[in-house]
Amino acid sequence: MQKIIFRADGNSEIGLGHLIRCFALAEMLKDTFEIEFICASIPDKIRTLFEHNTYKVSLIETDADLSQIVNSASLIILDGYHFSSTYQLNLKNKGYLLVVIDDLHDSVFYADLIINHAPLMDKNKYLYQNYTHFALGVEYALLRPSFLAAALNQRKIVSIETVLICFGGSDSKNLTSKVLKACIKNPEFKSILAVTGEAYQYSDTINSLLENDNRIEHWHAVNEQTMLDLMLKSDLTIVPSSGILYEVLSAGCLVASGFYVDNQKGIYEGFKAMNAFYDLANFDDLNILQSIQLKDFSKIQKNIIDGRSSIRLNQKIKALVS
Repeated sequence: MQKIIFRADGNSEIGLGHLIRCFALAEMLKDTFEIEFICASIPDKIRTLFEHNTYKVSLIETDADLSQIVNSASLIILDGYHFSSTYQLNLKNKGYLLVVIDDLHDSVFYADLIINHAPLMDKNKYLYQNYTHFALGVEYALLRPSFLAAALNQRKIVSIETVLICFGGSDSKNLTSKVLKACIKNPEFKSILAVTGEAYQYSDTINSLLENDNRIEHWHAVNEQTMLDLMLKSDLTIVPSSGILYEVLSAGCLVASGFYVDNQKGIYEGFKAMNAFYDLANFDDLNILQSIQLKDFSKIQKNIIDGRSSIRLNQKIKALVS
């Protein structure tokens, strides 16, 4: 069985998105390839998750140590903004097949395959090599198995009573608390689910709010299935334009979304152009959440995620190594 190495990191500063979407891709490929993760930083709970799913996790102090580990790999998959053009070229010069998961298209790429699941993405936005292939758009959504399965079903939302708020694994700006304070002012919300990730450091702000409002539930560091279950019981979800936006769309939720860092902008603009969500721009003005209604979503497009990205990504990567 050929071996694939994933090189990605995650912590409270950079978030967990790189690790989670690499895990999603690993789950798609695990029946065909041996999988190993190499990380300079990874939270203990995420490492345990990977190892529980039989993936080896190796820790390195610097990327200079990488060459001591990757010799047996057929292919290396990079996900992170610090993997520069020079870094990619060095790996290519050593003879490795290279896949890069990207959001920013802001440098020269030497990858054999570039994956960017932002909607309406175009390869002409990239500086690439004549051998480079592409997997672009929501057809290649990097989703974990439960969410791919959920996307095959259709939901009809008939009222907005339960709202879910989630800003990913770290939420370094504590937007969860800001959005929660706005949602509390909406009397139509019967249940408000605040979901925070493994690297979230502001739980005290959430807990102080729920002491005074029995509609609020705080869920922390939940697993994949619990996350999906919470989404399926929610009518409206408020999330950034990151990996979690794909998850709530696959679960058939109504969505209000925006962006607050540059690497979310491509996903935000693409899904906005598709009328996939109610636009909260940069999350500065949240007054609408005090009165938002079902009719505000009358023009929203549904069933954007088809649940078949695993098939497509397997085809792309098998073609590289064949």
